Amino acid sequence: MEVPSPAGLGSFKASSGSKVCQSCQDGYYQLKTGQTSCVECPVRYYCPWPSSPPSPCDKEQICPAGSMTPQEDCKGLLTRNNETEECEMSAIVYAVIAVSLAVVVAAIGFVILRKYRRRDSEALFMRMLKDAVK
Repeated sequence: MEVPSPAGLGSFKASSGSKVCQSCQDGYYQLKTGQTSCVECPVRYYCPWPSSPPSPCDKEQICPAGSMTPQEDCKGLLTRNNETEECEMSAIVYAVIAVSLAVVVAAIGFVILRKYRRRDSEALFMRMLKDAVK
């Protein structure tokens, strides 16, 4: 009976009886032989090779969990979340959205108010005309 060989570095076998080794997916690694799964690359590290230990990111780079390569720092109106190492919208973006929404709501309110005032003033004018004709 043939004994299956254990999975090598950077690979795993889904079950102990499996004959087929699978390579770790991008952003994962395995430094031990004979394993049934790979390890996700941790936050602030990247894993370019599944058979090598995680490499630390530079301070100006972003490395969320599962990174195969480091990313450049956040661009534009995005800021780095120091816990997850992911780019997120900055507080300025949320403030601009809130102010824009408030302006739109105020403009709609102004149009509605003006429409009702005009209707009320026309009704008042018609009553005054009726009273004047009597």
